[in-house]
Amino acid sequence: MGPFFWPLDQLKLAVISDIRSVHDYMRKVAIKEYAYCLNHTPELAYHYGNTPFWERKAKGESEFLLSLSKSMRPFEEAVSYAPNQAFIGGIDPEDLEAQPVPWYQNPMRGASRWGQFGEIMPEDEFLALMDISDVFDIIWLEETFSGKVKEKLQSHLDKPRHFTASGKGSSH
Repeated sequence: MGPFFWPLDQLKLAVISDIRSVHDYMRKVAIKEYAYCLNHTPELAYHYGNTPFWERKAKGESEFLLSLSKSMRPFEEAVSYAPNQAFIGGIDPEDLEAQPVPWYQNPMRGASRWGQFGEIMPEDEFLALMDISDVFDIIWLEETFSGKVKEKLQSHLDKPRHFTASGKGSSH
């Protein structure tokens, strides 16, 4: 399942031509499918998260922020973290109870970023999708970054997934 893009050209034309047609268009909108997306964004959290923001504002680059930057986990660890796998449907919640604790010290072997209910997305792909869906041109990505993530994102979009509430996910 790829990202949903609102047909803005149709919507803009409808607004310009007749405001009632927008209302008619909106009455036809329905949610047919959904998927969970757990975004692993440690850099965003470090720079823009609530706690680091207020810590930085109150104390500057404090000892807490230095220790925080050293404790950020890589994407692979986020994928192999058992509660994340339960969230995306990689394992059943009952199987989570059987996983050795503490979970952060006992990564799941062979875990996938894809589960029956959704996926765990790395930060670079998340930022690229944010940029693609940014209709207000707020997000600007560097060309070198965009070039690197373009192939990765295209690969992601070329693998459509079908996620269902019943947990019977499949790839097409």
